[in-house]
Amino acid sequence: MTPTPSEESAAAPGATPPAQALPVDDAAKSGKRPSLSDEKVPDLSTSAPGGPGPEQTEAPPAPEPAPEAPAPEPAPAPAPELEPKPKPRPAAKVSAPPPPPPAERGFIGNFFRPPGGPIKVAQRVGILIVALVIVAILGVAGWGIVGSRSTGTSGTSGTNGSPAPPASATSPAAGPTANAITVQDPVNEFSISRPKGWVARALASPDPNIAMIIGPDAPYPIADFVAVTIHKLPIPLTNRDVAPFKDFILQLLGSDLNIIEQTPSPVINGHAGYYFVWSYPKAAPTTLHSAYYLIDGDRFVNILLQIEPPTDSTSLANLSPVFQQMAQSFRSYHVTPTPTSTVTSTAKP
Repeated sequence: MTPTPSEESAAAPGATPPAQALPVDDAAKSGKRPSLSDEKVPDLSTSAPGGPGPEQTEAPPAPEPAPEAPAPEPAPAPAPELEPKPKPRPAAKVSAPPPPPPAERGFIGNFFRPPGGPIKVAQRVGILIVALVIVAILGVAGWGIVGSRSTGTSGTSGTNGSPAPPASATSPAAGPTANAITVQDPVNEFSISRPKGWVARALASPDPNIAMIIGPDAPYPIADFVAVTIHKLPIPLTNRDVAPFKDFILQLLGSDLNIIEQTPSPVINGHAGYYFVWSYPKAAPTTLHSAYYLIDGDRFVNILLQIEPPTDSTSLANLSPVFQQMAQSFRSYHVTPTPTSTVTSTAKP
């Protein structure tokens, strides 16, 4: 056991007894807090190697006062009971706005934009094409049936029911010209369709046989025209009398011309006749003529086209189709009067 410094000092011979320590106030009795600032504490850090001398002996350190017990902290107040928090309401589901209604389209738009995409469109287009082809075939077939019936009826509807002569290659077209107007002539008892833009041609001298003479405006020459003339027959003829009627017309035309074509005319509105093409005069032609001569009971009708000069191929190509259509549109309302017989009375007075 290691002796303390105070025991070593007492055991050493001739050592000076240690000085008594000053009384320490009891902090509990004096009411003062203990303080070590006014007390002298011996320094025991240095001592002689052979032992402490009398001047080096230091008093033992005073015991440290016990630390003041901390005042008891007041007990914490009980925490107030927390009210249960209300459960949050689930957020309302926001649905996407409805899509806008589709734009209204017409029948054609709905037909070519059906639901189903391009495949459906292709199907509908194919159906439409097939339908159009069927309608076209039916139309052509119906037109052929109607045309054949009308030709058969007109071919046997002559005055005496004679068959119609065969149509020539220059037969007029089936219908009147586009943008045509129908001219009614109650005096001469006929009607005919003509182009709306054509104008009447003036005559150098009046001719009672010319019922109508019209032609196109410039750049066509004024000598280019279509005329309708009506002449009396020496004797009434029927559709069976085409051959003698042809000879009669050739006598009227004379010999100072160049006959280019002469063929039986197709029956027009129940009237048979002959179709002629010629240039006039014979030596040095200045005009070209195409004409239909139709039997109309006790009279005949001449529908004539004139081109001047005869070499004007442009006028011929443009005006010939119009002339053919006009001739086809001709309608006659003439009724041949029935001859009355004289009855001789044989009664005696």
